[in-house]
Amino acid sequence: MLEHIFFDIIEMTIAASILMLLMELLLPVLDKRYSLGWRKTFWLLVGIRLLIPYNYSWDKYALHLFRFGENWELAGILVPAAVALSGVWFAGFLLHVRQQVLCYRLFLKRIVEDSRVLEEGEEFRLLLYVKEELGLKRELALLRCGSIHTPMLVGLFEPMLVLPEEEYEEAQLKLILCHECMHMDNLDLLYKAVMLLVGAVHWFNPLVRHMIGLSYRDVEMFCDQCVTEDMNQVERGQYGKAILDAAGSKKDVDISLSTCFYGSGKLIRQRVEHLFYRQPKKSGAVIYMAMLLLLMFLGIFIKVGGVQ
Repeated sequence: MLEHIFFDIIEMTIAASILMLLMELLLPVLDKRYSLGWRKTFWLLVGIRLLIPYNYSWDKYALHLFRFGENWELAGILVPAAVALSGVWFAGFLLHVRQQVLCYRLFLKRIVEDSRVLEEGEEFRLLLYVKEELGLKRELALLRCGSIHTPMLVGLFEPMLVLPEEEYEEAQLKLILCHECMHMDNLDLLYKAVMLLVGAVHWFNPLVRHMIGLSYRDVEMFCDQCVTEDMNQVERGQYGKAILDAAGSKKDVDISLSTCFYGSGKLIRQRVEHLFYRQPKKSGAVIYMAMLLLLMFLGIFIKVGGVQ
């Protein structure tokens, strides 16, 4: 049973790798012509497909890439190669999930132990104002924490907006709160949870990890786009300055199930450039759905497993 799931995972990861190589060629064009919303959705749909352990291969016309008919001797026991490989894959999956969960739990513990809850004051008042502007009804705790160096949103089920022990000007703080609240409104922590699971299932494929990195980039850029949608050039400049100021501060440990107001140098540059790219863009729905259909099509003609 496990080996059949493993074969289907391999078939889909190969199809996704081919798609990613094609996307790498097209991304410079896609960035200029199409909006971010549909591309962010596209990564999510690809990720969900990669989590479904089923692939239909048309045996008669499929390209049979690997066959596992021999037995391997492991600790003096003959084990079918397919069983051994699927066991290695499953062990890697469990270790990957365990590591991410442990890191996240330790990080949350550190946050809780080193934080104070803000239920009054200027920061809390400003958060209520931002939530009202965005129409957010969900409860959101506001904390100050001395062990982080950048604002972030954490907590998939009980969200917390955590600020470092740093003083911000009111205008800068409002932009930061808008950014993190927009992440909450866009359900970006849930989005990242799905992608985290995709990375665990396909832990052996660097192209899938690259896809996840691109999806995280688009999450941040789409959040910026949503926040600055009704801003003029001056306000966009102030928002870009807030991004650059945050990028210049000390970086925290990268925690998958969180959002941070900073990023890598390349991401920061892309985010700031995108703020001022005002050329009208098409939605991209047709091309991204076509790429998704291509992924399905590729899976039909890829076959892994079987006996020689």
